[in-house]
Parts: sequence; C-alpha cells; structure tokens
Amino acid sequence: MKVIKNTPQRLVLRSLPHIGIIFLGLLFLIIFGAASLGVYHGDFVGAVFGYLIAAWLGYKLNREAQIDEVALDRDAGLLEIKRYSLKGRERVRHPLSDLSYADLDMRPYKLNLTERRVALVLDRGMDAGRHPLTTNFYTSNTTIQAADAINAWLQQ
Repeated sequence: MKVIKNTPQRLVLRSLPHIGIIFLGLLFLIIFGAASLGVYHGDFVGAVFGYLIAAWLGYKLNREAQIDEVALDRDAGLLEIKRYSLKGRERVRHPLSDLSYADLDMRPYKLNLTERRVALVLDRGMDAGRHPLTTNFYTSNTTIQAADAINAWLQQ
C-alpha cells in the first residue's frame, strides 16, 4: 500500500495491481482473441484449448485484480476500507475512534523471506479485532511503510 494523501485531517492509502496483473490481463486478451480467430478459421480443437487457457487466466485475473484503499478521516470521524475488483465495489466503514493501531500480518515465504500485509486493529465496537487491508501478502517494504504511516497519523 502506498500513501496517496497525508494531511493532518485525512490519510489515504491505496494498493494498486502490480505489473503481473497487467501482464495477465493482456495475455488473457491475446489468447482469447487467438481462440476466437481459430473459430473463425475453422480450427475448433485449437480454439477449445485457447478458450480453456483463457478461462483459467480469466479466473486468476478475477481473483487477483483488485484495488484496495483505506481512508482515515478526522473531520468525518470515519475509517473507510474500499475494495474495487472485477466483481464490483465493496465498502466498509468504522468509527475512527474504534481504531487502535496498524499492525502487520506475517507469514514465511521461501528461504529467509517474509510476506506481510497491513492489518488494522479495532479495539472497540461491534467489529473489534484485526482487519487486513489487503487480501494478498507482499514481500516489499511498502507494507511496513504503510503501517508506520497509519500509526504516525494516529499519534498526531
């Protein structure tokens, strides 16, 4: 997640699809187009295999391609988590006063690597507990920077 806006009144972080998702989308379009061209030229066996590969790529694209956004707003007193995906938009709101701090969920990844994602800890309200901001884990340091930015903003 990257900090998009950081003012004393509002903090916005966003996680954009990485280059692999863009490549996956282009590959889907190319293979789907090639399979359709195969149908046009009468190569039905090749078209079936092309459509099967395109269906698998479409499934992966549907699962992975999403934009996660979190906005902390002091003026409105709200914490808002948004997810945009091919399935639509999902939005969850919590009172900002319920938020305690940002933490990292970690899991091992290969040798000597750790994958992380940012999780918000709400200590009050009906939704008390840990709320991950993204569904995916990342090996980059942007997750640490995002958690630090949220905690620093909350301390202001």
